[in-house]
Amino acid sequence: MNIGDVEKLTGLTAKTIRYYESRGLVQVRRKQNGYRTYDADTVEQLCMIRRLRELEISLADIRLWCDNVVTWDELLRKRLKMLDDDGKKSESCRQLCEELLQKGLDTTDSSCECAFHEEETVESLPDCPLLLGIDIGTTSLSAQVVEIHSGRCVQTYNFDHCTALSLGGYPDAYAADAERLISRGMALIASITQTYQSIASIGIAGQMHGIICIDKDGEILSPLYTWQNEFGQKKPDGKTTICEEITALCGENIPTGYGITTYYALRKLGLLPEKTARIVSIMDLLAARLTGTEPFLHPTNAAAMGAYDLTAGEFQQEVLCKLSIPHTILPKVVCDYTVVGSYTAGDRAIPVAAAIGDNQAGVYGAIADDHMVLVNVGTSSQVSVICNDPTAAGGEVRPYFDGKYLLSGAALCGGRAYAMLAKFVHSILCGLGVDICDCTIYEYLNYAASCNPGSDLLVDTRFCGTRSNPTARGSITNIGLHNFTPEALSAGILRGIICELYEMYTAMNSTTKEVFTVASGNAMRKNPALRNICAAFFGEMPLIPTHTEEAAFGAALYGGVSAGLLTREESYTRIHYTESKEEG
Repeated sequence: MNIGDVEKLTGLTAKTIRYYESRGLVQVRRKQNGYRTYDADTVEQLCMIRRLRELEISLADIRLWCDNVVTWDELLRKRLKMLDDDGKKSESCRQLCEELLQKGLDTTDSSCECAFHEEETVESLPDCPLLLGIDIGTTSLSAQVVEIHSGRCVQTYNFDHCTALSLGGYPDAYAADAERLISRGMALIASITQTYQSIASIGIAGQMHGIICIDKDGEILSPLYTWQNEFGQKKPDGKTTICEEITALCGENIPTGYGITTYYALRKLGLLPEKTARIVSIMDLLAARLTGTEPFLHPTNAAAMGAYDLTAGEFQQEVLCKLSIPHTILPKVVCDYTVVGSYTAGDRAIPVAAAIGDNQAGVYGAIADDHMVLVNVGTSSQVSVICNDPTAAGGEVRPYFDGKYLLSGAALCGGRAYAMLAKFVHSILCGLGVDICDCTIYEYLNYAASCNPGSDLLVDTRFCGTRSNPTARGSITNIGLHNFTPEALSAGILRGIICELYEMYTAMNSTTKEVFTVASGNAMRKNPALRNICAAFFGEMPLIPTHTEEAAFGAALYGGVSAGLLTREESYTRIHYTESKEEG
């Protein structure tokens, strides 16, 4: 078929069809005379792309589907979730999305029509140098493509990686399919580097503390045991937890979920694969697979394993010896701003920086001044400040960059406390026969909280315990006849989330007064009441980074600095903010 035939069959203009081809969404053959020729498969692909555009799915996400990075179901379920989160009431879009989910890739039925502009607004791809940052989260994969010179975010990617595993007999393992997660990360990077030909460096961040067992050839032997695993709380002898046993042996308190504790527990429980030669983090393994090198540890990830000497920059050999852990089980620790190798994309060799921890990456991508404090509230929550002294009191001290350290306080429950309240409300409504979407519940709770920001209902949100005391639990106190209301409870939980972080912050004993508060995380972005409460505790309305996915953005900047494309000082100027305003 020629392009005129395809226009009639798809309802798309020739300009739009050629635009989709230029963006890599369809592959078109050419005759010997150079004219394009289209077959039935290409027409079917264009029809599906048109349907996806009717649903306002971005071309970037459609490209991921075309490149087999995400499945058809994942693409549509993400759109349904976005409709819920945005509170949109487009029943026609929802109906089409659900029908396409049910039918799969069947394009024969076009009975459900939505408003659609037949001609795309053609946007040219930037030809300036770009930075790519990848963040491997607990549940999602994220990426940002960033202009080197301006810091403008050209494209953002985010999707659930759907790799969680259920290990029979070990519900507390919180494991993920490591091979599938690595494969999905590799596919994402391949798709992005094919789309953007001017990517000049790759930076990687990822969930800290978790480990994978590999053999001497780098082959994966185990699942990824994430930071959430609770093996350290097991009592093999019925009396002493594994964490307590580790402390008794070496004198160090290494929390459950940390790599050393997980390795020790796997060995103790008989779960350690026989041919295990090394334990690595998921992001270090991705960097190794991209570059064809052995895995390396950046100090930010090395410290997340446990038994790491911050000032010496190496693992504590005496501790490892007392735990009968050979030092060779851990990858080599590299210097800051190290390029571990190159990723080959066509005829390009793109430098790949050593992978960094997601906490440090999030700070790197959100704080444009070392005298700022970062308050992050999403599913979990953290407060972080940068310091020069690793012996500073209070908070967990982690390696940062440029010889500095990060004081970090992490709440194990954090934003999940508010999600727990929403789930509670949802269950009551379902029991009463009311069908309502989660976004509406959150809208109501946010409004209710704003009506009573100074709630005298006291909520301790440590519902999941703390790092130092995993058995601790939260509480709701000061209940009276007149204050046990939705308004007071909503505001009380939000205050409890911020109060826990503020108590950690005041205990950090930072030597320098922080000049601004920066807020990140979806909960902070979406909830004005939470930002107002944050301002009440920290003294001012927080700044909000203009870019989302701070860890991926930070990884992009870090990769660029490591590759020598910009200086650390220049990277600060690539971070931009929008000041949040107080809302009543």
